[in-house]
Amino acid sequence: YGEGYEWDRCGKMSQSCERFFVMEACLYECEPAAGLYRKYDDSEKDTNVDFNAWQMDQMPIKKSFCNAWYDACYNDYFCGKGDYFECQEHYKKNKKAEEDALAAEKKVAEDALIEAETALATEKKAVDDAKIEAEKALKVSKEDGETNDSLTIGLAVAGAVAGIFIFVAIFLGFKESKGEAVFAPVKQAEIA
Repeated sequence: YGEGYEWDRCGKMSQSCERFFVMEACLYECEPAAGLYRKYDDSEKDTNVDFNAWQMDQMPIKKSFCNAWYDACYNDYFCGKGDYFECQEHYKKNKKAEEDALAAEKKVAEDALIEAETALATEKKAVDDAKIEAEKALKVSKEDGETNDSLTIGLAVAGAVAGIFIFVAIFLGFKESKGEAVFAPVKQAEIA
């Protein structure tokens, strides 16, 4: 039937239970007599809103067969009520929710990256402006015949600190956007 119609999506199914699902699939796909119990005729396709070409109605099933199927699958899990089509609808809804969540996470990561790039550009401009001001001050200082080594060292240290701050901000933003908080709260189990 394709993606979403797998009967073992809720975990590995026991072999005895899986046999019954294989038998049911073979009944629908391979048994010519199954057509005698179709609920809807092909002529109802356009006129009946409940039309389902696969649905069977009033097909005799032995009680012992139903009990054997129930016993074989008693400890197994199946989505919905055991109906392939209901299971596939759950699959579509869950897949859509997963895709929406991934799109939202991607958007958050892209926004965080843009914010980090903007912050980096702002900090770089501030460092460049500070450098230009320092060079002007040094030039004025040299013109006055003095050299101010402490000013040069101070500006170099300030530039280095600003560069480290920018790197840490980008690193933290990147980790947060991936959902891997660096400063996550400590759990009680980890303390003990």
